Formats: sequence, C-alpha cells, structure tokens
Amino acid sequence: MVEIAKRMRIFWFCIMYFSSLSFAVMAAPMSLITDPMKDVEEIDPVETFERAERAMDRADINDALFLLRASAFENYTPAQVRLGEYFDYAEFDEDAVGWFLMAAFQGNVSGAFGLAKMYATGEGIDKREDKALFWYRFAAERNHLSSVKVLVSVYKDGLLGVKKDAKEAQFWEDKIPRLLAVQKKEDQLRNEQYIKQVEEGRAKRKAAREEAAKKLLELKEAEDAEKEKASGDEPPK
Repeated sequence: MVEIAKRMRIFWFCIMYFSSLSFAVMAAPMSLITDPMKDVEEIDPVETFERAERAMDRADINDALFLLRASAFENYTPAQVRLGEYFDYAEFDEDAVGWFLMAAFQGNVSGAFGLAKMYATGEGIDKREDKALFWYRFAAERNHLSSVKVLVSVYKDGLLGVKKDAKEAQFWEDKIPRLLAVQKKEDQLRNEQYIKQVEEGRAKRKAAREEAAKKLLELKEAEDAEKEKASGDEPPK
C-alpha cells in the first residue's frame, strides 16, 4: 500500500508538473539554487517534508515542490532523495543528479543508489562505471536491498567494467533473504501506520461533521425559541 501511494505521488508529479502554468518557473535552473524559505527564520524539515508528502497525495504539485525544496535546503536527505526521484522520473536528469548528489554525500543510501544509476546510464552526468560501482557498493555495504541486488548482477554477469566473480556474487546474494525479511517487516509497519493515519483522519472528519451538525441544531433551536417567544409577546387583537 505504501509502495502504491509512492507510485501515485510520482504519477501525479509528472502529470501536474507538465500541465502546471508555472512550469517555466519551476524548471528554471535558478529554482534549484534559491532557498524557497530564505526569509523564514527557522523551519522543521521533517514536518515540512511530511506536509509535502500530504500535498503530493492530494496532487497539489505547487505546494509539494515548494515544501520539498524548503525541507531539502535544510539538508533533510529524504526530501533531497524525493526530489531526485521526481525529477529523474520526469526526465529532468541534471536536476535529479544534483539532488541525489546532495543526499549521497551526506550518507543517504537511497541518494547513493539514485546517483549510481545516473552514473551507470550517463543520464544528467558523464557516464562513469567506476563511480556507479562505488556508489552501488557504498549503499549495499549499508544494507540497501536494491543496491545489493545490483551487485549480484554486476558480479554474475561482469557488468560496470568488472570481471565475473561468482564468489563475490554469492557473497552479496547471501545477504538478500535477511534484507528482504527486514524490508517486509518495515513495509508492514509503514502500512499499519498509513492505515492508522487514514483512520484517524476519517475519525477527525466525522467528529468535525458531527460537531458542525450539533452547532447547526443548537442555532436552529435557538432561532425557533426566539420566534416562539416573539409570537407569545404579541399583544392580543
């Protein structure tokens, strides 16, 4: 469910990015080096990132990008990675590389994986198989499952300029079952948290509707009482 939500955010990013009237402004290079909240004294990058995710869920692309960039400029690496993913998917490759670089050099494994892909394909940056291998290993050594899977293929098939090495391939392949189990547990936890948030949101909206209905009823009763009182105070004819 979490993965579906992520894919839907990326889908809406592409649809709204290309249809937005502010496309030219958002795509301009200066948009990536200008802090969107430079006049704000202090922000919480974690909270801002979460607000950006909610904005993307409701397909509010302008708010989502503004908030993501605000969080990313506070060096919050999940926001930098998310921007890299969105720009990569939308084929703004140089912009994607920039955000992946910022995250990777701060130790974020998803950023390292994204940067490795860009080096491997030569999208948005000069193709460098040695650097692609470096960043894949960097992430894999920190238990990034997708990077581990890449290294299995690299050493089995002799990719990225390395010789086939069955022993090295097996070394990385042996890590996959444990990492899959960890990922499954983490996905289950995220799904439970997502469902909880949805249910809490529904409960809040229901409570708000009930409160509004209660106030309307009270107003109606007060209005009826005033009318009754007014009619009772009229002098007999």
